[in-house]
This record gives sequence, C-alpha cells and structure tokens, in this order.
Amino acid sequence: SGLDYDRLLIDTSPPVLTYYNINNKERPAFKAGYVWEDGELYWHKIKASDVGYKGLMHKLELEIFIQAHALNRLFMRLDGINPHLINEHMNLSLLLNHIINYKGNILIQFKIFGCKAGWFVSEIIDGTLLIKSFLFLTNDGTPEGDKLKETAGLSKVGKQYFHIDTLNNFVNSDIEENTILKKLFLKAGCKSLFKLGSFIKANEKKINTADALLHYMNFE
Repeated sequence: SGLDYDRLLIDTSPPVLTYYNINNKERPAFKAGYVWEDGELYWHKIKASDVGYKGLMHKLELEIFIQAHALNRLFMRLDGINPHLINEHMNLSLLLNHIINYKGNILIQFKIFGCKAGWFVSEIIDGTLLIKSFLFLTNDGTPEGDKLKETAGLSKVGKQYFHIDTLNNFVNSDIEENTILKKLFLKAGCKSLFKLGSFIKANEKKINTADALLHYMNFE
C-alpha cells in the first residue's frame, strides 16, 4: 500500500511482592527493578560490602525491595516534579547507590537532575535491603536536616509549620532571597535545593516565609 508502519511491542511483568515482619506487623514491599534500553527487566542490587558487611559476606549482592510508604513519601515530598521523572531518577539513584550509615540507618542518596534532594531510609532484613521511607533533605533524620536543627533550632514541627519539608514549597519560598537564611541552609548542606528551583515552575508570587522563619529562630 506504500504506507509505513511502526511496530510497537508491549510486554508486562507482574510486580514481585513480599512481606516483612516489622514491629510485629506484616508489611508488603515491592522488588525494585528497571527496564534498560534493550527492553529487558533488571533488578536493583547492592553489594553487601557497600553497607558494611565484611569477610565472606562482603561479596554478596543484596536485592532491593521498597515499601509503598517510601514511594508515597517520595512523590509527596518532591511535589512539583513530574512523577515519571521522579521514577526515572529513583532508578538512577539506586544504580549509583551512594550510601552512608547514619544514626543506625542505611541512607541511600536520591538525586534528581544531578542535585541531591533527599535520602531513602533502609535497613537489612532477611538478607535483602528494604527501603522503608524517603526523607526530603531538610527532614529530621538526614545529615542536612539534623544540621538545621542543631545550628538554627529548626525542629521537625517548625519545618512542617513553615512548609519547608517539601520541595515545591521550599523553592517557591523567599528563603533564597534572605541572606541570613540562605547562609544557614547552605551551611547545613542544602545548596542543591536552591539549584533545583530552576527545574520547577515558580509561582508568580513567592511564599512569604523568611520573616516569620527568622522570628521563629530568634534571628531577628
């Protein structure tokens, strides 16, 4: 007929679901995987040596599972960014698996557009790495969030009250325009959050946060 046709092949794989006993409750979690350019499904894995295992155990590769709670927190706290992009950068972050041990938790760095935006909170359970939650960079329980609490007296309640515990609210605030506040956030390691502002559509009017935040922290 002289017409050209594109052929689209669609394949699906059912999610791999398992249950973990956490605090005497059965919690479901999904096996974390990704599809590469060849169209094949691959599973995320992490070296046991990267999470502190030594001796014979250090050569093992641990499969990664993620709770729905962690995914919900990821999309909620990175509001303002397309969920498809978040999913793509989640896979990149798990492939890079920049890991630290922090206050009894295994934290996996999450980057988007090359900027650090937060950490996955995880632990080793039943020979796998289970991601239990996602913390935005300013949240308590991250090195940056705890630094804000230590140096500026900015508690979890304060972060929630001033709505700086999610990306969209943070980049649309007037914090960057305030010299004192910007210096505090830079000192805490939150430089990347200011960079992320260029990837989010800014509101026509900034959220007035700086003055009230300075008053709260007694920096007036």
